[in-house]
Amino acid sequence: MSVVAASVGAVALGVGTAVLLVTDPGRARLPRHRRRPVAVEGEGALAEAAEAATSLMDRLIRSRSGDLARHLDLAGFRTRPQDFTFLILLATVLLVAAVVVFGGGLLALPIGSLV
Repeated sequence: MSVVAASVGAVALGVGTAVLLVTDPGRARLPRHRRRPVAVEGEGALAEAAEAATSLMDRLIRSRSGDLARHLDLAGFRTRPQDFTFLILLATVLLVAAVVVFGGGLLALPIGSLV
């Protein structure tokens, strides 16, 4: 009985595959002009937040950004001073957060000596 059931199942699978291959409806195709929107969306929220953060950094370090820009250029960095300062500040905040979350051990020693 199990051989008969397996045979019937295999035949049904084969017939179903053949029907799908012969009567393939294909994918619905849209004309190219309908696939791409004409109007380009504005920048995303992440890009706007990053721009706001770097403009804030620019206002905060404006008096010293000339020296920083020169030093960054001499070091071979091709980034704006406000972007560099923001990245350093972000890395510092993430490091402190990692020490607080994972706590203890050797990572707590440098932070503990500052406090």
